[in-house]
Parts: sequence; structure tokens; C-alpha cells
Amino acid sequence: MRARLGIERIITDGPTTPAFQPALAPALNYLAHTLLAEPTPHGYAGSLLGDFWRGAPHPAWPPDLTRGVLLHRRIDSATDHHPAFAAVRGELPNSLRRYAGIVLDVAFDFVLARQWPLHSAVPLRQHVDTVNAALLATANAPYVPAEFASFARRAAEVDLLASYGEVATIQRALRSLSQRLARENPVAGAWDALEPLLPLLEEALPPLLADLRRVRVPPL
Repeated sequence: MRARLGIERIITDGPTTPAFQPALAPALNYLAHTLLAEPTPHGYAGSLLGDFWRGAPHPAWPPDLTRGVLLHRRIDSATDHHPAFAAVRGELPNSLRRYAGIVLDVAFDFVLARQWPLHSAVPLRQHVDTVNAALLATANAPYVPAEFASFARRAAEVDLLASYGEVATIQRALRSLSQRLARENPVAGAWDALEPLLPLLEEALPPLLADLRRVRVPPL
């Protein structure tokens, strides 16, 4: 998830505090973030904690958790400015372009799940099991917000990342996002516009991921 439209308005009308975020964030580009994460338990957890933390990293965090959060932010920024992302955004109906960031996050994760063997030598099932274990371990840490802990446990319980290749999961995510936006919007029905763009998304994802793999966090 990104701050493109003001993250606090996309997800909830809650306050913008360093640890602010809701307990039940809708599914976004979590699968991509975990693919690009540092392959450690805290690296995986940090790649998702980036959607649940605003402001400076907590001083008690392990270094790889901090790097995970910072990498998450850099990846979101790099994606926003990537030509492949812009090309797909330009094909969306005018009514959805304001929401392109969030709907394309969802769509790219759908394509990634379907194309997974092209982008990782680790089977998707094995990857998801590893990430789920990392989420559960980090959920018990005293230095993560309760909202993230709740999300982490629930995501592992329902095997969220393993379901990203299912149309029903994407449609539920879009409906959830739509409900959390501050104003009336067309996001709930965005799949009808996204489905015809799947060939373009499938073409755009490899060069996008190739460049995102080069994103780095400066030494702490």
C-alpha cells in the first residue's frame, strides 16, 4: 500500500501516528513485497510491516526489520515512477486512474502469483510457508504495533498469500479497499476493467520486478 492518496484516508479515517494502521488491512501487493524482501524472518516481516508503520523506525527493532520497512517504502516509490507501471495505468478507464496505485497493486500480485515460477526458484507454497512462519514469530514481538500483530496472525491463519492467484481473492480485496476509501469510488468493481488488461500486466511485470530487485536500502 502506498501514500499516493494519503494512506490514512485510503485505509481508515484514523490518526496519522507512527504506529497507526488498521487491524484488518486489505490484501495489496504483499506477495511482491515478500518476494523482494531480505530473506530472513525479520526481512519478510518488515516487508509487510511497512504498511503498518509511519514515521521513523522503532529504535528497538532488529536491523533487518528496519531494513525491511525502509525497503518497502523505496519499492513503493520506485514502482510509482516505473515506465511499465505508467504504461498499464494509462490503459485504465478515467474513473479508475485516480486509484491506479491501489488497484494495480492488487492486479500485479494476481499476475505474480500466476507467474510465480518465472520469478522465483522457490515454490510458491514453500515461500508462503516461510513468510507465514516469519509473520507468526514477529507477531509476538513487543516492538510491533498490535494492529500488525493481529494482521500477521490472521494472514497466516487464512493462508492469505497463497490465495493471490484466485480471482475471488482479488475481488474481495478490491471490495475491501473500496469500503475503506474516504469517498464514493469505483474500486469495488475494478476487476471488470483489470481483466482485459491481464496480457499487458503479464508483459509489464518482468521488467518491473527486474528493476525493483535493484532497489537497495543504504547501510543503517
